[in-house]
Amino acid sequence: MKGLLKFEYLLIIDEGVVLMKRLFLIVLILSITVTLMANFSLGLAFGEPSGLSGKYEISRNLAFDFGIAYSFLWGISGYSFHADILYLFPDLIVINRNAIPLYAGAGASYLGVVGLAEYGAYHIRARVPFGVYYPLSINRNFNIEPFFEIAPTISVVPSPGFDLSACIGVRYIF
Repeated sequence: MKGLLKFEYLLIIDEGVVLMKRLFLIVLILSITVTLMANFSLGLAFGEPSGLSGKYEISRNLAFDFGIAYSFLWGISGYSFHADILYLFPDLIVINRNAIPLYAGAGASYLGVVGLAEYGAYHIRARVPFGVYYPLSINRNFNIEPFFEIAPTISVVPSPGFDLSACIGVRYIF
């Protein structure tokens, strides 16, 4: 009986490692592909988690974003990947003829707990990000987009749970 449980546990560990490698490969391929296109922004996010943040605007009202980061708050430390599809509201807030775009979306994230990922300690979560950003043109060649995002998350694997991610950052618009 113990041998069977150990074998099942090893299968779960292998599935988590394979999933992590596939997710990393997908994010890497998407980031390289998207970098070659217009309407792409890349920068840093600080908060929970902190790291690299990218966004590709597919149309005026639709965008794809991703993050490769490190999570260190709320008692769980580890590397984090997320990807979201965002619906943009570009003209919802207008102040002195300046639009301040808002967004809402849905996506997924992966958190591998440091030191325990090889033993199956990871979280796969559904995310619902809400945020605001403001594209700024410093000059013709330097455009940035400061942003703030809050994302309630629901853990689906290994066990159900609720968490909250929030960050502030800036991305360079290519």
